[in-house]
Amino acid sequence: MISRITTIDDSVVEAFKSLGPLAYKESGLLGIYTPEIMIRFWQKFFQMGIGGMWKYETHGHIVGLMGGVINMSMYDGKTSAEECFWFVHPKHRTIAGVRLFDAFKNWAKECKCDRIVMGSIHDHCGNIQKFLERNGFTQFQKQYMMEVQCLQ
Repeated sequence: MISRITTIDDSVVEAFKSLGPLAYKESGLLGIYTPEIMIRFWQKFFQMGIGGMWKYETHGHIVGLMGGVINMSMYDGKTSAEECFWFVHPKHRTIAGVRLFDAFKNWAKECKCDRIVMGSIHDHCGNIQKFLERNGFTQFQKQYMMEVQCLQ
């Protein structure tokens, strides 16, 4: 079952702690995933009224989370719903992942966004790229990241 999250309760904290590390490790992102930082950011996004988050539950357990923010482009002034994370347990990716995506897409329409921006981290996410392309998305950007040491 899918439902919208408007506050971070204990079940959502537990989901960030269990699903986040799996997704982060699989993505190949640099750094260390810290659930507490994610929780603080999402509490702020909710307070600012720019965040949307959904959970997918099965048998009383959250097996998927997806969150995004509303953002305005500094280039053309169009409003975007931008996906920030999409954590789904590997055993539940097909149904839960699609339902979370549908909820996010509907939210973007309700918020009268001009576009939806989704991310696909690393080249091993071919299934996500195919899914997005089948749903009308086109790739528009490729990003690079590196860790730097602060000067003392």
